[in-house]
Amino acid sequence: MSVRSRRKPEEAYLAYARRPKRHGASSKYRGVSFRKQTQLWIAQFYWRGKRYFLGSFQSELEAALAYNLHAERMIGELALLNDLSGDPGCPQAQDGPREG
Repeated sequence: MSVRSRRKPEEAYLAYARRPKRHGASSKYRGVSFRKQTQLWIAQFYWRGKRYFLGSFQSELEAALAYNLHAERMIGELALLNDLSGDPGCPQAQDGPREG
């Protein structure tokens, strides 16, 4: 039995999500990439062996926001989210941290 088959889905997700960023990646955000054919940014994530395509977006930031929203909903507290606090165009960055 291989190490991969003995991993829990959560451990597999964390191993995948924590991997180093690819050299030459089109986006600075996790789960976001640029499609030259459509000239749009796409957001997607993988969870428990399935790929979730979240849509195509005009801006990289919109795609990153979609990734954060859906990853948090589907994965919960394990989700590794994009840090958007330093991005001036992000509504979350302008509002400041949320208390809850």
